[in-house]
Amino acid sequence: MMPIQRCTLPGGGSGYKWGKQGKCYASRADAMKQARAILAHDQKTTLVSPTGKPIPLRGVRANARAEAIFRKKLLRLVDDMNQSLLYWLSAAYNEFRSEMALDASPLATLQKKMNELAKRWLKNFRVGAEKLAEWHTKSTLNYTDADMKAMLKDAGFTVQMQITPAMQTAYDAVIAEQVGLITNMSTQQLAQIETLVMQSVQSGRDLATLTDALENQFGITRRRAKLIARDQNNKATQTLTRTRQQELGLRQSIWRHSHAGKVPRPSHVKADGKTYDLDKGMFLDGKWTFPGIEINCRCFSTPIIPGFID
Repeated sequence: MMPIQRCTLPGGGSGYKWGKQGKCYASRADAMKQARAILAHDQKTTLVSPTGKPIPLRGVRANARAEAIFRKKLLRLVDDMNQSLLYWLSAAYNEFRSEMALDASPLATLQKKMNELAKRWLKNFRVGAEKLAEWHTKSTLNYTDADMKAMLKDAGFTVQMQITPAMQTAYDAVIAEQVGLITNMSTQQLAQIETLVMQSVQSGRDLATLTDALENQFGITRRRAKLIARDQNNKATQTLTRTRQQELGLRQSIWRHSHAGKVPRPSHVKADGKTYDLDKGMFLDGKWTFPGIEINCRCFSTPIIPGFID
């Protein structure tokens, strides 16, 4: 069953519904009420080893293809903004310098153009971030559920993947974090560009010098976008997988280090192969954490189906 998603209300406008066939409501809260009513009749699945001994499963790794598409879509959004800013700021800066030569005071016009660009791209990024985050989180949930279902089938279990309130909460939290990171990236980029333009004005720099500074800032933002795509793909995968495992009654998992990073965290390397509680995590570097949660962490976990014989 799919999570709460957008739909079109009978009278027009955007609404929310539960799954593919649910009624379309004006508010997400009403759609959640319908979801809870449906799930109230379902008994929570609890997996237990039929042999009595714990059964270790394989881990769910982040989907490299999803990361590549996420990165491509995010970079396209960033590049569209960068090209627009470079074009319009170049034209405005040239006009500013021409009017300065005539002893005019065109600074207000330049600032107005920057404000217009900032307003336009903050809105574009907000809309783009929401669409991208919803696509990526939905794709990740479909992937993790399918992978989890397959591994359980290999272990002799057949389960139905329901979108419980806990799964919906995790799903919404992943989207909210991604939207926040992407929009914050654009906010910081625009603030930094305004600073660069004002510094160029104060120093009397020519357009070529300003362009070099802008291109350097664009490169910083592109690198940050790549990090967001990689980090959020790992984090979404592990967050949704962990919540799903808990909803299936699994209590413990084994920390697995990816051995993929150039500079791995020593504590994560030492944690490799150790068992931890899914509702608590592992205490590393002075705090409780989970695989894939720290920035750029590519660790994952292998869950354990509990038994009644230790």
